[in-house]
Amino acid sequence: MFKVLILAAQNTFSDERMEFIIRNRLSWLRFLDFGLGHRRPDENTIRLFREWLTRSGTIEKLFEEFDRQLEASGYLATGGQIVDAGLVAAPRQRNTLAEKAQIKAGRKARKIWQDTDARWTVKIGRPLDPDAKRSVPELPIAIFGDKTHVVIDRTFGFIQLGCEAVASAARRDAAVLREIVTCHNTASDV
Repeated sequence: MFKVLILAAQNTFSDERMEFIIRNRLSWLRFLDFGLGHRRPDENTIRLFREWLTRSGTIEKLFEEFDRQLEASGYLATGGQIVDAGLVAAPRQRNTLAEKAQIKAGRKARKIWQDTDARWTVKIGRPLDPDAKRSVPELPIAIFGDKTHVVIDRTFGFIQLGCEAVASAARRDAAVLREIVTCHNTASDV
């Protein structure tokens, strides 16, 4: 089942897609040690297994051991790295009467709200319109929230643990690069 999680992560497959692939690819059946007549995990089994490992705190230890074995076998991030940033929208809410009273009393924002790092940014993109017959122009889209950054090994497709960061959506990606791409996650001494 751990092999199933690794293949799903490496190929960015959903649990539903993973169930389909396991049922239809003989090479994957052999790799996963599932026989032709044996029961195979469905999408709910895969999801429940992942949740069980996450709740027990075992999943991080398993992936650390997997990373250690990959590194011992010579699979280092020598093929380059991809840094991907995704915007995460923060909920926009109105201040309550109690919060307004605290603001008037001069209390600091960090003492009133938990998330004070979210910021406005503009993302250039196309609106989702599957019925559009012609090309839709790119438009600026305002987003309030945070940005998550991860480092992905270009050759093997694995997300590198310990190489992630969360920053305000307005922070430039180049400013975060130096924090998450370090010498410990490359095969270079530079």
